[in-house]
Amino acid sequence: MANNQQELQEKTENGLTSAQPNKLYVPDVDVFETDENIVILAAMPGVSENSVDVTLDKNILRIDGSVEASHFDGYSPAYVEYEAGHYRRSFTLSDRIDRDKIEASVHNGMLSLTLAKTDLPQARKIEIQAV
Repeated sequence: MANNQQELQEKTENGLTSAQPNKLYVPDVDVFETDENIVILAAMPGVSENSVDVTLDKNILRIDGSVEASHFDGYSPAYVEYEAGHYRRSFTLSDRIDRDKIEASVHNGMLSLTLAKTDLPQARKIEIQAV
């Protein structure tokens, strides 16, 4: 995951810099497809259901999650490989995804998204009437 780190400089709607952690991670994902669904599994160690957001804006599905630094009373870190930070990844959805039937859950740092497929509208002939 160290290869996917970037500095995060995010602006809020009013132009102020947000108070997000300074590391941005791109979560590794696996994508599976069935006849009815597309399932996305995103590895986001340290996130909980309260620290993850999934938003859909037009055809862009965006995953955001945060991990706070661990603090241990009476201890100071001697060596740290895992840093707190922010996860972000976006996907462009096709017209075959039912926007009203997207489900998300998180368990042990693994975000699971289930995107229900829908049939594309079929072409049909429009009957012309004489007026």
